[in-house]
Amino acid sequence: MHLNEVFMYQLSFLLPVCRWFAVPAAFLVWISVCSALLAQTTPAQSNQTPPAPTSGFTEDLKSSEFSIPTSPAFILLGANPDVITRPGITRDFKVDWSFRSYSLQPNLAIEAQPVWEILYNRPTLAKYRNAHWVMRTLSTLSASFGTVQDSNSNQQMAWALKLNLFREKDPLMERGMYANAEREFKEQAKNLDNQIRETAILLKTTRDMETKAQLEQQLADLNAQYAAMELSQKDRIKTIAQQYVKENWNASFIDVAFGKRYNYLGSGLKELQMQGAGTGVWVNGSIGIGKKMLASAMVKYTRLDIKMPPLLQDTVSIEQPDSVAKSHLIGFNWRYGNPRYNFFLEVASDSPNMFLGVGDYYFAGGGDFRIGRNLLLNFALRTVLNDKFHFKTILPIATLACLMR
Repeated sequence: MHLNEVFMYQLSFLLPVCRWFAVPAAFLVWISVCSALLAQTTPAQSNQTPPAPTSGFTEDLKSSEFSIPTSPAFILLGANPDVITRPGITRDFKVDWSFRSYSLQPNLAIEAQPVWEILYNRPTLAKYRNAHWVMRTLSTLSASFGTVQDSNSNQQMAWALKLNLFREKDPLMERGMYANAEREFKEQAKNLDNQIRETAILLKTTRDMETKAQLEQQLADLNAQYAAMELSQKDRIKTIAQQYVKENWNASFIDVAFGKRYNYLGSGLKELQMQGAGTGVWVNGSIGIGKKMLASAMVKYTRLDIKMPPLLQDTVSIEQPDSVAKSHLIGFNWRYGNPRYNFFLEVASDSPNMFLGVGDYYFAGGGDFRIGRNLLLNFALRTVLNDKFHFKTILPIATLACLMR
């Protein structure tokens, strides 16, 4: 399918049902605008004005996330490869694209962190580090919105909010992680700063043309030296952050999330009919084992109210009461690897009544592959068995997550 056709297909699907998502959609648009405004850079410095020393290199530190977790909207819709998802934090606008059964479908999700973007996404980390732990916890709030097309070409939509309740390690709070590098940088920056200011003063006061040309060249060389020093410091901070992530990639986390989903019958613009709506809430946590293993567990509850079609009896249409579908999911996931790539095995049970134990069982294997700093490929092969452990289906799923930075 051509990309333009895919885009127009998604647009034709979103328009008739956007009224159900006016608040969350507007909320995410507002987040995007705020992010763009807060991300504005300062004007470039002139040769006569020395650049201010950079302290903290926030962009490199906030990019030191241990993982790129699946968008909560996809978790609610079941579009994630790993049924038992790994908790985690990101601090950038993110887009997920989920693939099922090797077909190109409009399975898209967007995610952003409103509190972080509005209050704490600053050139330095001082405000975040000095904030109360409650506000630092609120800064992890993620809002997401996603759409999925099921195997019958029916549409599903969801919005969800996720909050991190516990994190064993927080790179943004590790003041001593790069203390030596920052101290050395400040000392070198101070010396160069003094030389630049003195040269700039001489350049303004001298009247000799030959001396002025020499001072201009000297000032340009000093500014180039300062820029090179900043670039070197940036690389040094990045290396330190990467080493920190390498040693702590399997740190323990606990997340809690809540969301709402909507199901529609039909795939065309004029065919969509509301089939059902529901809610979901889940808690997932992880704990590191050694340096290369991570164990995760998840408990998830969802309820879907399904609108039943009228029953025709002797040419008379009889309204039927709505049906309720409940899901109690609990499972375990075990990962082995490193921050760049890891593999997992998982087992989970999904039952309409958690006490009766009658439902489906999921067995899956897959992995994560980090492609650079901003891309993550997540894949799995999921086998579904019924309550008698008889084979039902096997489902390949892959998700591509992209951090917009």
